[in-house]
Amino acid sequence: MVPSRPSSKLYQIKSKKYDEYGARVTSSFDKSVSHVLIDPEWDGSRTLKYLHISAGDIRPEIDKGTIHFVRDSWPSACIENKQLIPESPDYTVQLYSPAPSPETTPEPEVSQKLVQTVISPEKPPKLKKRDISTSSNTSLSPEPDTPKQTAIDDLNPVEASGANTSIENKAEKKAQDGSGNDELDSVIQEAELQEHAARFLSDDEIEHALQTQRKKYSAPYSRPKRTSDGRVLKGNWDTFLCMKAGEDNIAKPDGPNALVINILSLMLHHYEAEGDQWRTLAYRKAIATLKKQTVPVRTAAQAVKLPGIGSRLADKIEEINKTGDLKRLKYTQGEGKFEVLELLKRIYGVGNKTANKWYSEGIRTLDDVRERKDLTANQQTSLDHYEDFAERIPRDNVTKHFERVRDAVHEIDPEIEATAMGSYRRLQPDCGDIDIILTKRNASRHDLTVTLAKLLDVLFEQGFAKYTFGGIEANSMRWLGASAHPDDGNKWRRMDILLVPWEERGAAFIYYTGNDIFNRSMRLLAQKKGYRLNEKGLFLAPHDRKSAGAVGPLVCGEDEEKIFETLGVPNRPPHKRIIG
Repeated sequence: MVPSRPSSKLYQIKSKKYDEYGARVTSSFDKSVSHVLIDPEWDGSRTLKYLHISAGDIRPEIDKGTIHFVRDSWPSACIENKQLIPESPDYTVQLYSPAPSPETTPEPEVSQKLVQTVISPEKPPKLKKRDISTSSNTSLSPEPDTPKQTAIDDLNPVEASGANTSIENKAEKKAQDGSGNDELDSVIQEAELQEHAARFLSDDEIEHALQTQRKKYSAPYSRPKRTSDGRVLKGNWDTFLCMKAGEDNIAKPDGPNALVINILSLMLHHYEAEGDQWRTLAYRKAIATLKKQTVPVRTAAQAVKLPGIGSRLADKIEEINKTGDLKRLKYTQGEGKFEVLELLKRIYGVGNKTANKWYSEGIRTLDDVRERKDLTANQQTSLDHYEDFAERIPRDNVTKHFERVRDAVHEIDPEIEATAMGSYRRLQPDCGDIDIILTKRNASRHDLTVTLAKLLDVLFEQGFAKYTFGGIEANSMRWLGASAHPDDGNKWRRMDILLVPWEERGAAFIYYTGNDIFNRSMRLLAQKKGYRLNEKGLFLAPHDRKSAGAVGPLVCGEDEEKIFETLGVPNRPPHKRIIG
């Protein structure tokens, strides 16, 4: 890949996906190499300079069809179409002007593999120019401190046009000044560390992150200027969804592009279920852009001019407007794969990876799963009570489960505070599961874990607690299990009990109240203002931001209202923290 960034999260995702489809990723150039994948912002001359070769060096290999220089969107287009698509001006990178010749140029041979990618080592010695056709192991040298790839279109080479939203045109400045952190990458990494929270980035925040990053991309990172109480002096944060939560002007479902947004959202959910991060991010960004439009976007020519919409997605938008449907969506629905994956992922311990693996092995129904001999105890228990766990729990029944836990823990320690979280705290009419936080002023972590152990003994003895999925290891601050209440028909319900130190309770209440998009917006807003927000507190951002989970000094964690105030977000009650 040119440029090569092996340490990049997105680079690793791409490499893994190519490998799944038969590619062999190599770090040196030899006779087996068939394709070099080039960033959409790079032209032929820049590519040759990066590889330290001349057009004359490589031309014999290109003319013979033994090596191809193509855009990095080509392999993903092959994956989407489930075949090797012919190279065309849309994908081929022109390294030199073709010289007139009376001879017929032989047709290039298409590799039986999907693609073979040249990946440059991070710090190899520079090469002298030589005839590549005679070299069996010629390393390709990158420029020093190659900047990290950040364009959203590059995250999804299948849908990207490579021209509309890329910020790579400022990459050389970034390399010169030494800054090397992609804020969107950090957000994605943070999401992986915080599985209890948001499933996806909210709409406005993706574009906002890119817009802000474009403005300061050539400048090294510096901590934002704050007043004495920690506020940022400058910034326009009104586009963040957490600033508008509970208002009537968010994501109107009946906008001028409602049909297109609805169909693209179905495709987004399909790719999300398959674990396809490239397409998921590209569709999400396109949907965010369309939601902002005040006029209908009817044609591909209109769509491709908008931020975050590449040529392939633009074609889909035009197809939807012309036909009222999308062939690709019909194909995915005809496969029925999405429905099967969703069915499987409702089993405890089955995520995208396991669900896709089972699907590839022919699993289509729960009866198929029951025939497997390799189920874990958690998976088997979840399967035995699948219908109970899949059913939404009426609010009144959640109350009965919560009160049983609260009353039992108060018998052990009357000073423990118990609060039901999630949808229940947001006053929703039903819940998917039951989350309860236990906390106590001046209690140590050890004190809380001792109380939890005693509580579980009581609940199991009562027959209320039925099974433990996780969290019973020594000094664990949570219990993940199942409960059943006679007034709820003795149906098994998923229940999590979380222990939270008093000094972290405010941040934990925000985190576990949700909803997911509100939380994601809050965390990204905090990041843009020079903070880090997680379930333990609001922290100043560290000077060294290489680690996604790194934080600086604690600003506040105990007081939920204080966190809102510090970030400048209206302190909305839980039932007004619902977005989407």
